[in-house]
Amino acid sequence: SATAQPYCCSDPRSGAWGISMLPGVDPMHGQQPRSEAVVRKAELGRQAVLDDEQAGTLRSINNLGNCLSKQGMHAEAEAVLRKALEGMRAVRGAQRHPDVLELMDTFGICLSNQGKHAEAEVIYREAVEGRRAAVGGQHPDTLMSISDLGTCLGKQGKHAEAEAFCREAVEGGRAALGHLHPCTLASISNLGD
Repeated sequence: SATAQPYCCSDPRSGAWGISMLPGVDPMHGQQPRSEAVVRKAELGRQAVLDDEQAGTLRSINNLGNCLSKQGMHAEAEAVLRKALEGMRAVRGAQRHPDVLELMDTFGICLSNQGKHAEAEVIYREAVEGRRAAVGGQHPDTLMSISDLGTCLGKQGKHAEAEAFCREAVEGGRAALGHLHPCTLASISNLGD
């Protein structure tokens, strides 16, 4: 039989794809069970690389949206952030994935800055629920999401519920992070609003 040439991959991102082309794993060589296992592993590796690349791109899109929002270009920012969030949900799948939760917070802030408080509230509630489940109620990211939700509720005139969330963020921040931590101080400021 002819000697198979080794597969050479110039792009390291396509290396997972190249595994399926290695000699000895080609179904034509009588190694179907082994071939299937190797090809499945290659596909999983390839998908992980693509997902990480897509997630990185979506984080960059999120950063652009955040920048636009901070410049007062809220309508354009909303479109960009919505696209980033929808894409991240598709890539990461899990509502509780840190990448999804981060983008939810940014999107909620953008909506709230436009006075779209009811829509922002839905996003913030999802973020709070997801963060509590993913990292716990005392994590700084969770506490900021709780504080943001409280502020959003206050802007809608839901003062009792707003106060409860803001107090939870302040008390959690003091207990977990200390009185002078930036998250605690931001929550205290939000409680005062």
